[in-house]
Amino acid sequence: MESEEEFSDYKVFFSKLYAKILYNQDLCIIVSQPYLFFSDEKAKEYIAKMMECIEKFDLNKIMYDMREVKVFKEEDREYVKATFYPFIEARGIKYIAYIYPQYVFGQVALNEIKQYITTHHQFIVEKFDSFEDAQEWLISQT
Repeated sequence: MESEEEFSDYKVFFSKLYAKILYNQDLCIIVSQPYLFFSDEKAKEYIAKMMECIEKFDLNKIMYDMREVKVFKEEDREYVKATFYPFIEARGIKYIAYIYPQYVFGQVALNEIKQYITTHHQFIVEKFDSFEDAQEWLISQT
């Protein structure tokens, strides 16, 4: 799990046992932190909260902190493809940083998502092993 220091410059927008959304308005970064395997309804709530946060604070860079993800269900991936990616593309968001999960099944799912979004959308996607590297890369993108 992440250290408190990593996200000390971020504010919490949404926090439940299964996931957290953080943001830094000065850096224009939203951070998605799913923790547990959660139901379809919780996944939909989470995506809606991410879209709300992006709109409310005019954020334009996304960091997915997937270190604790063990499984990413196919239905949830399809929902993200159908709703979230078109939403962020319409808002002009280009940069997405992934902090890769330590679990193999999470890595496989994330590789599939990365392949999909780089094929079907105009996002620039990079994967990282640490928060520091992901944040540094996002900050360097203009």
